[in-house]
Amino acid sequence: MLEAANLSASYPGISLFTGLSLSLTRGETAAVLGPNGCGKSTLLSLLTAQKKPLAGSVRLSGRIIEKGDKRVGCILQTYGIFPWLTVEKNIRIPLEISGLEEKEIRKKVSGIMRDFSINSLKERYPSSLSGGEKQKTALARTMASDPELLLMDEPFSAIDALTREELQDFLKDLLKGKKITTLIVTHSIEEAVYLADTIYIMGKKPSEGFVSAYRSGQDFTDRKDPAFFSHINNIRLIMESTR
Repeated sequence: MLEAANLSASYPGISLFTGLSLSLTRGETAAVLGPNGCGKSTLLSLLTAQKKPLAGSVRLSGRIIEKGDKRVGCILQTYGIFPWLTVEKNIRIPLEISGLEEKEIRKKVSGIMRDFSINSLKERYPSSLSGGEKQKTALARTMASDPELLLMDEPFSAIDALTREELQDFLKDLLKGKKITTLIVTHSIEEAVYLADTIYIMGKKPSEGFVSAYRSGQDFTDRKDPAFFSHINNIRLIMESTR
């Protein structure tokens, strides 16, 4: 379980939020929506302990999250894969750091590349990959470490529409199978509704926590479902009312 309690954050001369709290159960997927500058990326920095809150705490399974916590996997908008390493070697990195034996590393890397359908990319470098292939590589490397918590910052924003939907489907199936607690920061209302169990909405002005926590109560598999569009419109109305 992820527990963020009464978080406050600011930059010099700018107050982002105070008293922000959220609680995610094991296997739950949440999304965070809000306008530019409201503190979405800062929230991720607090959850990974890259930035210290002015107040409040962040715990995973009852333990404070520390900087570099191996229980937490984070995928950035820029993918974060190393351009000088092949796809296979990128995926090996966290396993080598963890001290696994070479036999176990080869077995795990082989399995995850098969599961992610990227075996054909193993000898290629990031410069030769498409946006979708880079994102799959970044996700495969993160999942190789078996994180308890997965954090994603605008994961599919730089990818074309059809590939983005394919990756959303892939991620949705992956998370269902792995039961990993996940939080996704996104600008896309459609993405939030499609992927998340709970959608947290941040206001434009400095706020005390989230302005709304929205649950559709549905697991969508059809993007043409009228109910899907209905929930998108509901969230759009909430966001418009906070501007």
